Amino acid sequence: MNETLLTLLQAILMAAVPILTGIAIVFLKKKSEQITSQINNETLRSCLDELSSAVFSAVAHTSNTYVDELKKSDKFDKSAQMSALAKAKDTALALLTPATREFLSEIYDNLDGLLETKVEQAVRCQKY
Repeated sequence: MNETLLTLLQAILMAAVPILTGIAIVFLKKKSEQITSQINNETLRSCLDELSSAVFSAVAHTSNTYVDELKKSDKFDKSAQMSALAKAKDTALALLTPATREFLSEIYDNLDGLLETKVEQAVRCQKY
């Protein structure tokens, strides 16, 4: 009787171990994907915060050192606007950490276009 019970218990365990292992593997994969997604979201949020800060600083700097002087002398034309945009983009890019630049370049196909949009947005916000 004991031997039959032991054999039965052994058979149940042999069948249950692969099933439980499979369940554990699926659970661990899902948990790993969830953690990776959370890390990527936090990294993206951090990089976008850094980008916004860099752009607003760059726009303020460009306005104070370049645009204001040209406006005072009534020389702020379309060419000067394009030059101011380029200066602000260059300054913002220089303020970003290399890791942020690399991460944003991987996420966005056109980092230059993103910078231009953010600079224009910051200029509009600065006006109001």
